[in-house]
Amino acid sequence: MDGHVRVMLVTSNVGSAFEEPDGVQQIWLCELLEAVRQGSPHFLAVHLQELGGKNYETTMKEVRQFVRSIRDSDVMRKYDRMLALLDEDFQNKQTFTALGCLFFIHKSLGDIQLWSFREHTFETIFDKTVIGGSLSDSPFHHKVKFPVDFFPEFKWSRKGFLHTKWQLCGRVMNLVNVHLFHDASNLTALKVCPSPYCLNRQRALEHVLKLVTEEGGESCPTFYFGDFNFRLDLQKVVKHLCGHLSPQWSRNGSGEVCEAVYRNEGSDRVQYSLLCVCLCELFDLTLPPYGVACPRRQMQYRRRRKRCVGGIP
Repeated sequence: MDGHVRVMLVTSNVGSAFEEPDGVQQIWLCELLEAVRQGSPHFLAVHLQELGGKNYETTMKEVRQFVRSIRDSDVMRKYDRMLALLDEDFQNKQTFTALGCLFFIHKSLGDIQLWSFREHTFETIFDKTVIGGSLSDSPFHHKVKFPVDFFPEFKWSRKGFLHTKWQLCGRVMNLVNVHLFHDASNLTALKVCPSPYCLNRQRALEHVLKLVTEEGGESCPTFYFGDFNFRLDLQKVVKHLCGHLSPQWSRNGSGEVCEAVYRNEGSDRVQYSLLCVCLCELFDLTLPPYGVACPRRQMQYRRRRKRCVGGIP
């Protein structure tokens, strides 16, 4: 080697990829492999969130094939060492995070070691290894699921972080896969800024920084990359888009506000709708008046989003 080590860091929430294995997943795999082909990194780290997707009880079994699709591709033939850390044990609700980390080492890169959090020493990676289940038997990572009081609105959550520590050609670096909380309700996030969800994310991230620092994160470069669930200031977004419109509030069968509809006064034409549903954002509907059938595409969109209500965050 010429002394320059090319490192590629990738992060992706792959929940949708497991919901559409013949569509989104194939596109995702092609894009990743093309990026590797063009970048030709000596060391590739892929941080994944939501392994197995939303329906992980039935689709978690597909994770290993997903990993093999990457490992056995033509593009990856020059990578003779690999480590996969897959948090697959969804039955262990106390520790399950659905996080995954894939590391690929090019055959030209000879001097590389991985930190053992158990033995407190670096160990050499020799082959291709896949470690799954709850990861409890692996010494090569530090995995933490966020405490229950970090997400008081949920019965439980998969959010947390997974920390690994590497030594490449004598230089040490920390890699931290982070998955922070999402906004469970757009209408709650609309009320005040920073929203309660934003404060929860801040608290969780500070927790990550503290624990990684305690593991020696201050002494070497540390890269945090994952799904931070970053959100814009929703109040300002709505004010910018809907400042001249009058809101109307829709309620569900329990009497709770579930949707804010913005329309011009004296008009039945909906300009914007903000739904109280996880994963929904502000979007331009341009729908016909109420009572008139919605376009098929919009109805499909709403049905798909409503399946998220009451789901696991």
